[in-house]
Amino acid sequence: MNLIVLNDEKLSKISSEFCLKKVFSYLNYKTTLQIAKNNRELQKKLGINLQNYKTESNYGYVERKIRMASGQSAYDASFQSMSLLITGCMSVTFLLYFITYTILLVTMNLFNETNSKDNYDKDYIDIINKINNSLFILIFIVICSFYVLNYFIFKDFDIDTNLRKYLKTTILIVIILIHFTYEGLVIWKLALSYDIKKDSITWFMVLDYLFIVFNFIYIIYLVITAILYYISSGESISNKTDFFLTTFKDIKVNYFLLPDFNVLNRKEKLNFIYRNIKNIELFISEEEIDLIFLINNFRKKNNVQILSMSKRKRLPSFIVNLPSEIILLSYKHIFQFKNNSYLLRYQIGEFENKLKNNDKEITNILLKENLNRIIVLRQGNIQNICVFESYNAFETGFEPSTKKDLDYYNKNDYYYFKFEDKYHTI
Repeated sequence: MNLIVLNDEKLSKISSEFCLKKVFSYLNYKTTLQIAKNNRELQKKLGINLQNYKTESNYGYVERKIRMASGQSAYDASFQSMSLLITGCMSVTFLLYFITYTILLVTMNLFNETNSKDNYDKDYIDIINKINNSLFILIFIVICSFYVLNYFIFKDFDIDTNLRKYLKTTILIVIILIHFTYEGLVIWKLALSYDIKKDSITWFMVLDYLFIVFNFIYIIYLVITAILYYISSGESISNKTDFFLTTFKDIKVNYFLLPDFNVLNRKEKLNFIYRNIKNIELFISEEEIDLIFLINNFRKKNNVQILSMSKRKRLPSFIVNLPSEIILLSYKHIFQFKNNSYLLRYQIGEFENKLKNNDKEITNILLKENLNRIIVLRQGNIQNICVFESYNAFETGFEPSTKKDLDYYNKNDYYYFKFEDKYHTI
C-alpha cells in the first residue's frame, strides 16, 4: 500500500487510532512525518507533535575557534643562534671592559694635576665619578639581558601574540633605552673630561671611546632584533574555525569534522550529514559498556556465546532510517526486523531491572544462540539495545569511546593550539 497517494479525506476515514498507527507502522518514519506534516487531525491520531519533527532531524555541533601553530618561524634558528653569539660576545666584552676599568680606576687617578686645567669646575669630577659608579648597574643589566633575550624573548617567539608579544617588545625597548641612556652619559662624561684635561687623552677617555663604539654596535643589534622580533613573532599562528558534529537524533557521536556550517542553510546541513552518515560513528559511554557486560554475563551463565561489538561503530539502520512502528507503537518495547535482529527499547534503567528479574520477553531473545553482535546506544532518556546476527569484522574487547576531536590536530603535527567551543543544537 502506498499511503502517499491517499488524500487526507481517505486517511481521516480510518477512525481507529490503533488501526491507523498499525497501517503507518509499515512505513519509514520520515515518510510518515511528511504525510502528516500539514494534517493536524492525522497528527493527533498518530500521536505526532512538533517534538517528533525536531527529534527526527535534530543534531548538535560544536563551533570551535582555534589558534594554532603548525611549525617554527623562518627566523627561529637564526634568531636564537645570532642572539646567543652576539649577546654572549657583547656580555663578555662588557665584562672585560668593566674589570679593566675597575682595576685602573682603583690603581690610578682620573686626572693628574699636571694634566689638568687650573680653572676647571670641581663638580665635573663628582659627575664623572657618579657616571662611573652607575656603569656597574649596566654590567648587571647586560648579564641579565643575555638570559632575558635568549631564554624568554626568543623562546617560542613564533607563537607570541597579543599581550605576550607586546610585553616582550616592551622589554626589548626598555633594554635599548637603557643602552641609549648610557651611551649619552658616557658621551657627556667625555665632554666633561675634555673640559678638565689639559693636553693628551687620558687612559679612561680611551676606554670611554671603546665603550661608545661597542655599545653603539650593540644598540644597532638590539634595534634590528626588536624590529625582526615584532615582524616575525606569532607568524606561525593561524586562526581558524572548525565545526564538529557531536549529536544526531539525540544520540552522541564521535566528533565528526564538518564543513563551514555558518554558510549552509538547515537543509544543506542535513543533506551533508546524511551523505556522510556511513562515516559517522557512535560514541560509546562507560554506562553502555557496563550494560553490554551485564548482558554477556547473563549469556555466559546460561552457556551461550557472548555478544561482540562491530569494529565500525556506525549508526545503525534503525536510527538512520527509523521504522514508524518504533515511534507510533510506543507501548511496544521489543521489535523484530527482517534480518533476524531485535531492538529492545526501554527507559533508562528499566531494561537492567527487567533483566535482573529474568523478564521472559527479554531473556528469550538474549539466549538465542544465533545472535552474536550487539549495539547499545542512548537516545535522550531511551536505552536502545540491538542484538543481531552478523559475520562482519568484530571485536571482543569493549572499551568506552574517547574524545577524538583532538586527533584531527595531532595528526597534522600542530605542536601548539588552544580553542574555545560554542555548542549549537538544532
